[in-house]
Amino acid sequence: MVIMDTRQKIKLITRLRDNKVPQNKIDQLFTLTEKELNRIYNISNSDLFASEITKILNDNEEKYSFYLDDLKQFKNKFSKNDYEDAIEIIKSCNQQFNARCAYIAIRNELLQQYGLNIISARLISMAKKEITAEYALKVVNISKLIELGIAIPMAKLIIGTPDKEECLNIIREVLKDENNLKEVTAIIDKVTFHLRRNLITVPGHEEAATELLNVFGEILNKPLISIYPKKTKKRIRNKFSKSNN
Repeated sequence: MVIMDTRQKIKLITRLRDNKVPQNKIDQLFTLTEKELNRIYNISNSDLFASEITKILNDNEEKYSFYLDDLKQFKNKFSKNDYEDAIEIIKSCNQQFNARCAYIAIRNELLQQYGLNIISARLISMAKKEITAEYALKVVNISKLIELGIAIPMAKLIIGTPDKEECLNIIREVLKDENNLKEVTAIIDKVTFHLRRNLITVPGHEEAATELLNVFGEILNKPLISIYPKKTKKRIRNKFSKSNN
């Protein structure tokens, strides 16, 4: 068994604090075995790290207690109604990723400033897939989209909504302005960069990535997918086979 040295423990503590884990919870985590701490330390993916920490802290405790306990510390930053709504949203989440992303939206200062944190969190809490929850969170956290009044309609389309046409009409009305269209196109290009790359390079992510890219394509009223990995690979193999015959 690898024993963590002092430098590694300090690095792990720093990473936990960066993820807003309060000191009492850090103390709780350090009651784990050295083997378990070392396993956590070696998780490089940020989302997986946060999810694993939350899972451990929630074991043998009230569901999503980490988020609920943390919200209590910031109760004075919310109105009574918003605080009660925030608690209800977290408790109603079906999956860990829903609770994590909804909690981030609730605590987001930009969303609080615009009074959109509760509605954003409620939307995100209904996501069926982690990738849709994360991309809805990305969208509602972009100030330009908030200023244009299209962040929430875009998030609704990502999550899935019966008001699809209404949301598209709101967005397209804004995008009639040429400058708005250029800015929003640039924003979506940046937001979907990793999504488009994963579609081409990461096996098993094609379906989820394609669904999301189709949503963004519908928002811009133009396709964002120009390469289909399976068909492309097949064409390449056929061409190669013919060249060897």
